[in-house]
Amino acid sequence: LIAIGLIFSGKGFSITDTSKKTASKITTEEPASSVSVRSTDYVRGDLTKAEVVIVEYSDSDCPFCQRFHNTMKDVLRTYGTKVAWVYRYFPLNIHANANNEAVALECAGSLGGNDKFWEYLDQIIDLTITPEKSASVLTSTATNIGIDKKLFEVCLKNPAITQKVADQSAEAQALGAKGTPYSIAINKANKQ
Repeated sequence: LIAIGLIFSGKGFSITDTSKKTASKITTEEPASSVSVRSTDYVRGDLTKAEVVIVEYSDSDCPFCQRFHNTMKDVLRTYGTKVAWVYRYFPLNIHANANNEAVALECAGSLGGNDKFWEYLDQIIDLTITPEKSASVLTSTATNIGIDKKLFEVCLKNPAITQKVADQSAEAQALGAKGTPYSIAINKANKQ
């Protein structure tokens, strides 16, 4: 079973520009009440046409997330431009490579852009990597899709990338996430 937390926001899914904001940890004990799409998000689909946006907090090393990933690809094929999908990080410490994969995903996105992010995710979501081979497999996967090896290896050690992953994980927890995948559906028409 795939557990999905659904929250319908009363604010729609306008894009929030977070490029000039400093990341900070969310420490609230009460679950947050709304989520918005950010200009820095990785999005599959067309936000200008979507009637619903699914914001997924995920762990690419999680078997349930792997199934949900394929389900979301089917949803996009079935509903076309009516649905858009946003991916955010929520690596769980019970999965050996979850954090490494989240950092690698962010590096793929920061170095290659939105399309390379999704191409990379589509490839690593199906991999089972032993911890001792994690760095080499993640790097070779990145180079196979056209990302520069040296830049990728430098990125993997970048504390700002690691912090972005940690911040999104803290955000998921503040929203009430207890496991993955944790998804929030935002209705553009402001209807619950």
